[in-house]
Amino acid sequence: MRNTAWFLICVIFLAGVFFAPGCRMQGQGETAAERHRRHQRIKETANQQMADDLDAVFLYDRPSRLSEMRVR
Repeated sequence: MRNTAWFLICVIFLAGVFFAPGCRMQGQGETAAERHRRHQRIKETANQQMADDLDAVFLYDRPSRLSEMRVR
């Protein structure tokens, strides 16, 4: 009897945890199109940051200081 009651309490608790979110996949107050645009913007920003990091690693972010004359 005691194990059954404990099991039911756990099931009810887990059901509440998994079904509690309001609008599930899209988030509250955000449409699918807005979510898609947000994800695209995040990917774009990440790609720009990666390009900036690679430029810094390969020293493309500033002119060379090997010569006094500016050479490109």
